[in-house]
Formats: sequence, structure tokens, C-alpha cells
Amino acid sequence: MGGVGPDNHQHWVDRGRELFTFGLKPDDKASIEAIEEGVKGFEDKYSYVWINHDQFHKHLQDNLGCENVKCGLLEKGKLKYRMQDNGASLNAADIKKFLEDDRDGNLKIFSKSAEIPAQKEEDNVTVLVNKNFESEVKGKNVFVFFYAPWCGHCKSSKPEYEKLKLELARDDIVIAKFDATTNDVSHPKVEVKSYPKF
Repeated sequence: MGGVGPDNHQHWVDRGRELFTFGLKPDDKASIEAIEEGVKGFEDKYSYVWINHDQFHKHLQDNLGCENVKCGLLEKGKLKYRMQDNGASLNAADIKKFLEDDRDGNLKIFSKSAEIPAQKEEDNVTVLVNKNFESEVKGKNVFVFFYAPWCGHCKSSKPEYEKLKLELARDDIVIAKFDATTNDVSHPKVEVKSYPKF
């Protein structure tokens, strides 16, 4: 178990194990001890890491869905499992039970999604979020712009992308955009690793 941040994240990924990430205050020794106790028997299953909640609160909230100071998220490929969704908190007994439930296939999947927008379209394109993605794309010809609001390449692509709907003007093609920072992509055929993705 160790701390993770931008400088050493790749080290943990390169170990070839899925990550079980905890958000903690840096001086929370009691939680670190509870984690170390709770993972006994499962030490070789995952890489257990903690993120400094004070320093990376926004990342924890936006990317891991951790609203509370103490949180835990297990990432298995594209699937995510939050401790709080499974009735667990950061104590040794709950962590052990969470790992046992994982082993037995009894965890609830966490999937981050913004709310479905009141207006279906914005800037001439359909707005997709995780909650409406499947219903809006199933059985349709869809061209999706996956973006991050802060991404420079996304910002420069946006005007051209929005013109596409007007230029195509076809009812059988849906032109859509998807903010991949506030939504997880749950579709099995779509993986967004960088922005923009079309």
C-alpha cells in the first residue's frame, strides 16, 4: 500500500494489478491501519493506494465519485465499485467484507453520470450523459464527440463539430456530444482514454 499522485500513478498501473484507491487526509493514520488490517488475505489481489484528499479532492470527486473525506473505490477494467454504494466505510471489518463480497460477485457497480439535461440538444447537437447513452444510441447511426471541457483540442474542435449536424441535416444520423469528465462511458464498445475522441 502506498500513496499515489501524478508523479507515481504509472508505477502503480505498471504493476499489472487493478487499483483499489482510497481517499484520505494525509495524517489519517487510523484509516491507513484499518486498510492494512482489512486487506489481510487479499494483499496480492489488488494494488492498494491512497490519494491525498486535501490535495486531490477535485479528482476524487470528479473521477472516483468520492464525495466524503474517507472513501474507497475498486476499479476492475471499466467497472467501478464504491465502498459507500455497498454499505461499507473505512474500517477493517467493512473493508474485509467488501473484498469478500467482491470475491463472491456481490458488489454493486458504480457508474458516474450527470443528470439527463432538460433540453435534449445544445449547440445543434444531442447531449448524452451516462444515464441516457444507451437509450439515445441503441439502433441508431450515431457520431459522438467525447470531450473534456478543459481540453484545448476539444475547444478548437467544437465549432466544426457543431456545424456537422447542420451540414448533414439527416434524420437517420444522430450527432451527439458527451462530457467524459462528468460521466463514465458504460458502453462495452467505447473506451475513452484521451480527449477528444470521436
